[in-house]
Amino acid sequence: MVLGFAYENDKLTIQVASDNNSIVMTANTNQDSNKVLSFYEKGKLYIDNTDTKVEIMIDSNNTRLLDTLVIIPKSYKKPFISFVYPSKKTQYKRKIFIEDYADGRILKE
Repeated sequence: MVLGFAYENDKLTIQVASDNNSIVMTANTNQDSNKVLSFYEKGKLYIDNTDTKVEIMIDSNNTRLLDTLVIIPKSYKKPFISFVYPSKKTQYKRKIFIEDYADGRILKE
């Protein structure tokens, strides 16, 4: 599962580093007054029983804003990736976090 915030027409790519298994999204709905859009994608990345390297990229108007490699620990049963709301608090930098939805500390509806 991938969720979070982006600017209009940002292209978000999440790819398992060891193969061509990927999720590609373009932010284009739910715009707020700051011109930031929210998104939610329930795509599936195929992760095996080892620590998995995942490449995360954000492209905006043909400019690569983020290109990073993160590791999803094999202990995560239901991993999700969240893109943080770009704001003054984050200095408008693109930030992400990865967590396990199966973890009891995560607030759920």
